[in-house]
Amino acid sequence: MHWTVLYLRQRLALYRVFAPAAAIVVIALIVGVTANLLVPVVAPLRWRAERAANLGEYEAAERVYWRMLSDGAVAVPVLLYFLRIH
Repeated sequence: MHWTVLYLRQRLALYRVFAPAAAIVVIALIVGVTANLLVPVVAPLRWRAERAANLGEYEAAERVYWRMLSDGAVAVPVLLYFLRIH
């Protein structure tokens, strides 16, 4: 065989080994970024408020708790969390 054919076979062997691993990494990255962008949008308000409070974003947590309190009936745990943040 000619040396270029052997060289190309060796190069293709590396791609066969590393291409699936690279594809898995890229897919995992895309899924992770998508989940990170979608979770705060579809998450319940109480979860968003607790997350904001745990991150130290007290103004954002207060706005979310206020929105929960102004939307409907006042729940005691939500009121207590709001007072704790406020």
